[in-house]
Parts: sequence; C-alpha cells; structure tokens
Amino acid sequence: MNPFLQPDYTKTVSQVFASTTLHFMTQSCSLNPICGWQRTHSLEELPSWVPDYSLDQERTATPLVSIDGTENIFNASGSQNKAKIPSTDDVTSSKYNWRELGVTSLCIDSVSLLSKTDSPNSSFGDTEKTWLSTISGANHLVPAVEEVKPALYAISEIIRKYNVFWNTIQDISQAGNSAGHGPQGSELTLISNTHLELGTTHTLALKHKEIPHAKQMNIALLKGRPHVVDAYIYSLFNGKISAERRLTQEELEHILDLDIPTELKETGPQNIQDVTDICRTLIAGMTGRRIAVTKGGYIGALPEETQTGDLVCVLYGCSVPVVLRKLEGVDQSYKFVGECYLHGFMDAEAIAMHRKGLLDAEDITLV
Repeated sequence: MNPFLQPDYTKTVSQVFASTTLHFMTQSCSLNPICGWQRTHSLEELPSWVPDYSLDQERTATPLVSIDGTENIFNASGSQNKAKIPSTDDVTSSKYNWRELGVTSLCIDSVSLLSKTDSPNSSFGDTEKTWLSTISGANHLVPAVEEVKPALYAISEIIRKYNVFWNTIQDISQAGNSAGHGPQGSELTLISNTHLELGTTHTLALKHKEIPHAKQMNIALLKGRPHVVDAYIYSLFNGKISAERRLTQEELEHILDLDIPTELKETGPQNIQDVTDICRTLIAGMTGRRIAVTKGGYIGALPEETQTGDLVCVLYGCSVPVVLRKLEGVDQSYKFVGECYLHGFMDAEAIAMHRKGLLDAEDITLV
C-alpha cells in the first residue's frame, strides 16, 4: 500500500493531513498541492505548508493552481525545475521530520506596500478603489505614479461601471426570487423573464463626474498602456479569465472597450452574459487578496494574510509564485503564506533571471 496513505491510528490529524499532501505532491510531481487552499483558521499544530482539509474551501480565494487535476495555465518555475518531494524511503526513515518540507527557492523581492483588507461584504468596486489608492501612493514605481494616474483612474471608472451593473443584476435577481420568478442565482434568466414586469426600463445610474472625458481616455488606454497600468489591470484579474484560460491582450482590450449596458431591456442577452462573466472574474480575482508593490516596484495580488516584509518567491516545482515569511532566529526556515499573482513572473521569468545570475537559488525549509 502507498506509504503516504497507510492507515495509522497513532498519527495525529496534522500528520495525516501532511501525509495526504505528500501523496498529492507525488501524484502531481509538483508543489502545487500546497497552494490554493484556505490558510486562515487552520489547526494550530499544522505546518504552514500543509492544507487543513477540514476547512470550507468555498471561503478561500479562488485558486491560481488547478486543484482538480486539470492542466495549470501558469508556469512560474518552468518545466525543467522539479520539486524536491520526499521519497517513500525518506518518510519511513526514523530521522524524517514530517513537519518540514525542503524546497528550492528563488527570492524575487520583498513586499513594501500593501492595500488594507476590506470587509467581507465589500463589493469588488470598493475593493478596487482601495487597490487604486494603494498603487497611487507607490511613489517608487517607474514610471512615476503621477504620470500614469489618469490611466489608472480611467481603469477605476471602467471597473465602477461593471460594479454598478453587477449590483443592479443582483437587485433584479433578488426581486425576481422574492416574487417567485426563475431559479435563484440565474441573473440572465431573470433579466430575460417576461414575467418580471419591471414596468419601466431599468436604467443603471452611471455617472462620469469622477473622470472627465472618460470615453476618450478609455480609447487612449487601448493604445500602448504603461507597464504599471498593465500590471495593475492584470492583477485585478490575477492574469486569467477562468481556471482554464489566461487573460490575453485581445481579451483585455475587449473588457476595457465592452459596451456595459445602461438599459437592460434594450440590451441583448449575450452582451448581458458577457458583462456578467467579467464581473464574476473580477470578484474571483480580488476576493481574499490584497494589491501589493514590492521593494523593486513589482505589482501583484497577494493573499490577505501577507505582511509588509514578506518575500515573494518562486519555488522549484510550483506553477505560481508564493509568499513566504522568514522565521526569526531560525536559519533557512520559512512560513508558507500562500500562492500569489506577481505580474511579469508567471512564466519562468525568475528562472531566466537566475540563469543570468540575477537571482540566487536557495535550499530552504518550510515549517
């Protein structure tokens, strides 16, 4: 029998969870199984790299790695850099410490600026405003933030429009469910349901007072966005449209230029569905995460539990960058905080920097 799954009732729950995680790692030949899980409220005695499988996965941020066996869409550590997975001989050795996981790490940078954590009931529009204020205050970014603020504000205005649309859809959905019309949670069905009888055309309250000449500015955004603006937009979405599809430049331009409905009854169902899907992607991208800027000016979406001074690293055998926290007074030992999106480091860029001598590979221990 697989030694990782060998029944042993003398083991604690934490030991069983650790063995299960090692089994998943062996199956996938990667470190991805330590990513994508809820980290808050875990068992106190559980090592940081071991997921607490008893927690409600619905309460965690949407995973960046695949947790259902499908192919991963990111490749931060490249295809040739394998994970150091303990062998069955290691696990059965008397010297084996099940709390520790040895890994090879490339440290990209440390976190210098973080957005505050919004309340669980905050809309994605409110969260985006918080993220925008954080980026606007990052004076060490290049180009200077002042130069890109108009473009950042225009992005924020677009997100606000999506948020207004989403809130309206939710209001109509709740009204329809209260009246007994349509299945709950099916926004498109409710909108197209002739029994709703809204009486008058439902109009979204879109205002352009915040950003003058918003339409012209949005068009300008499609023509050569600065890197900071691109990094910010991609971080809002975590660089993906869904678990199976990455966000491309073409899709991003479609999102920025999409006609967001203002009068629902005069809008085709497909357009409503497109906007609704984008809203869901924004929610998935921002919920449970904070926008961050590293000391060197890199931008990304990091776990809520991240602290200033934490390190953003690429681990050999892991498809996405991760956040680690150095343990004081313990050499080469780190706490695993969680997976993250760091713009410009999702496709083995860190590996390329290492080969050029710009980043050092280090053998460390996750505890």
